[in-house]
Amino acid sequence: MNNSIQLPFFPVPAEGETVFSVVGRCIERLGIANQHLLAILTGQKYSTTLFSVLPGYLGTIANAMPNGHPWNDVQALIRSHTALSYFTYFHTDEQRISSEQLLAIAENSQPVALSLGLSIYRVPVVAPSVRFCMTCLHEQCREPGHSYFQLAHQLPGVTHCWIHGELLSHGCVTCGTYPIRGKKLTMPGQCRCGSFSAAQIEA
Repeated sequence: MNNSIQLPFFPVPAEGETVFSVVGRCIERLGIANQHLLAILTGQKYSTTLFSVLPGYLGTIANAMPNGHPWNDVQALIRSHTALSYFTYFHTDEQRISSEQLLAIAENSQPVALSLGLSIYRVPVVAPSVRFCMTCLHEQCREPGHSYFQLAHQLPGVTHCWIHGELLSHGCVTCGTYPIRGKKLTMPGQCRCGSFSAAQIEA
């Protein structure tokens, strides 16, 4: 499905940042409702598919990007901000390109997961919650100045940060795991109760 609406602004993704993280940052910057931005990006009002490491609607998202944005190139988007490169590491170039083309038009991860045989894995491709490292969070708030979710932390079976060896966090003790209900595109370190204070994050 092509989208005729092109956004005037969309954040430049950090290295290894997930798709839903960049979408969440855009919602914060523009101050608009989740559903409004999602309608532009995907033609849908639900963000569920974006939480996957193999998100849907990537071709439509690429079409909605402002001119000059890195995600104008859907292949670059897929290679740098989805887990497809992890799952196709040992594939031939032809197999990898075929999987990229399938993911570019898919509405969710299922067709690609089936084609790669990921459905037989004991650990599901889509985790029940999104994860982050508190030490990474502290470092992100100093540079580049905002928190974000990293793709490497969302891979199936990953429980610890590959940089710091720290057990990954899933959310807030009071508000629940990410995505927080009714606040689905919240960035790491944010919640309803405010338990992630600026002092905690910047410490």
